[in-house]
Amino acid sequence: MDGLIGYICRVLAVVGVVGMTTVYVWSKVESGGVAQRMATAKGQLSILDEERSKLLAAVDRSKLPGVLRQRAADDLHMVAPESPGQVLIR
Repeated sequence: MDGLIGYICRVLAVVGVVGMTTVYVWSKVESGGVAQRMATAKGQLSILDEERSKLLAAVDRSKLPGVLRQRAADDLHMVAPESPGQVLIR
């Protein structure tokens, strides 16, 4: 019976070592994948940040009084009133 118990202990020891090695390697592979996805996300973040800056600059330019006046006249066919207190509704 001692030989059978010794054999089972050796098998369990080998299975334990193989299992721990598998878990260690699996965690390293997963952390490498996470690091790669984080690098990709950082690249996309910088692209989106640059695009956001461009859009904010375009919005700021479109809010200028001269640009608004020109768009109102060209796109909406609005005409400035002759006197500041005059309001025309047609």
